[in-house]
Amino acid sequence: MRKSLLMLCILAVASWATAANDGSALWFASSPKGHCKVVVDGAAGSATLDIARNELAARCLAGRVTLTIDPTLQLGDGFRLTDSTITASTDIGVLYGAYELLRLQDPPRLATLPKTETPTVRLRIINHWDNLDGSVERGYAGNSIFKWEEITGGANRQDIHVGQQLHDRLVFYARANASIGINGTVLNNVNASPKMMTTAYINKVKAIADILRPYGIPGGEGESLPTCRLQPPLAPRQTACQS
Repeated sequence: MRKSLLMLCILAVASWATAANDGSALWFASSPKGHCKVVVDGAAGSATLDIARNELAARCLAGRVTLTIDPTLQLGDGFRLTDSTITASTDIGVLYGAYELLRLQDPPRLATLPKTETPTVRLRIINHWDNLDGSVERGYAGNSIFKWEEITGGANRQDIHVGQQLHDRLVFYARANASIGINGTVLNNVNASPKMMTTAYINKVKAIADILRPYGIPGGEGESLPTCRLQPPLAPRQTACQS
């Protein structure tokens, strides 16, 4: 009887642990919690720097980390890293350095520091084949994560509203991709619906791009048209598109 109860307890704990870590948190699940003082040295504030600061403050095990932006280094999206400093040419480089520092904590690999890293490939893009109806062409893992129906409005940029659940999903999507250096995404199937060229959907794409942009991920759309145009609401730096 006691053995049966013990086995039931073990199974219950194992089931709870599996449910608690279902894989959706990716590598963040194993990242330890910490408390760190983060200092930004001589750089103007930005949403991207705020993200880097918050990630480090919540998870970094060092007592203090200093973030520095020095454009003269010409590192592109790269960074210089020690166990207590992150130096980059851009705020995106600082964010990438922050994620790398957190990765090196578990398992402990801080002995590999200091180091300098720069991307070998300039454009690191995820190309989704998602349709507006939620289906995914040649997709075998469920429906699209881009729930266009949860973005209301669209007739003009001012009346756009992204539902909270979709907003949170997009933030996690951006965070996960930025943490491994992805810097672009195409939101829809290359065999695009003509609706993607309407004002309403261009404004919806902009609403998504506004959420992704602080993580260094420009958002754009694929078009099955003879030419491929950058969408003005996104600005050239925030677009990716294919024909």
